[in-house]
Amino acid sequence: MRIILLRHGETDWNQERRLQGRQDIKLNEKGLSQAKVVGGYLAETYGSRISSIITSPLNRAVTTAGIVADALSFPKEQIVIEPLFVERDFGSAEGMSYEQTSINFKSGRYPGMENLEELCLRARKAVAKYTEDPFAEQTILVVAHGAIIKGVLTQASGGTVHYHDSDIWIENVSFCMLSGPKEAARKDSNLPYDIGHWHISLHNASVGFVGRQLGK
Repeated sequence: MRIILLRHGETDWNQERRLQGRQDIKLNEKGLSQAKVVGGYLAETYGSRISSIITSPLNRAVTTAGIVADALSFPKEQIVIEPLFVERDFGSAEGMSYEQTSINFKSGRYPGMENLEELCLRARKAVAKYTEDPFAEQTILVVAHGAIIKGVLTQASGGTVHYHDSDIWIENVSFCMLSGPKEAARKDSNLPYDIGHWHISLHNASVGFVGRQLGK
């Protein structure tokens, strides 16, 4: 099985370096263009092998998913809206610039934000919901957001990728590929929604989607 975790196209708040979280900000013109580019790339590279498209309910993700679906000749009415893939709730910091958050919240914790444990539990639950048979021959495309994608990577890497790793930056319309898994979820695991350990590669748009392996 392959899971393609695609970040949505650019919004004005991305361009202004403002924290979006659950705020429903639309794609700007650059974001619409980016979605067409990555859609073309995915169509050429994976084409009909993409059997499902799942998206966060936020407009910027839904719009990106629709544009990519057009490129893949995938029926838009079959796109699945999945609330589990919504962006992390950043509480009181939403709408602020990154510079403002560093001044106002020096601890990096924002009042009302979804904590990391909650995010990672949600990430595992989301992946587990669509990977009942992780060894099935299928490719799933998920259109989501930077924080929830990093939450998935943290959980799917077997501990070798961490949410706060400074060298992992998922740009707009970049994607991570989960393939495998290397190790299936253990039936005796005490971890709720254990998803096992996957091969992971990051494909950043700025380098032409050339993949680099993450973790070990």
